[in-house]
Amino acid sequence: MTIWTSSTCAFGLLSLSALHIPASLNSNFALLVLIKLFQTREDISKRLSDLDKDLFRVQSQAEKLEEHLESLAAYMWSEYEMTLNQAKEEAEETIQGKPNQEEVEDSYLNLVNAIQSLQKK
Repeated sequence: MTIWTSSTCAFGLLSLSALHIPASLNSNFALLVLIKLFQTREDISKRLSDLDKDLFRVQSQAEKLEEHLESLAAYMWSEYEMTLNQAKEEAEETIQGKPNQEEVEDSYLNLVNAIQSLQKK
């Protein structure tokens, strides 16, 4: 009869010392433990390989994005002699300088009223 204890080794494998088994079964059990250990090692190696591929892919994307950003900065400088930060500030100033919806409607109504008053004269 096998008595299980809570003592386990890495990867969820039972350690030989944690079991009380007959000596004749000890070698078979050790073989099964080794097979499980090698399978786990193979699974971990495959996962590591997949993660390396993903890391390479992400690093390549980051490099492409950096190159694209540098090309945009070079274009902005050659075309407009301004940096990307200066262009961003300029865009924010332009947006802030635009009238809001109410101001446009008020101006439109004032123009309509002025035209109507001119037509009445």
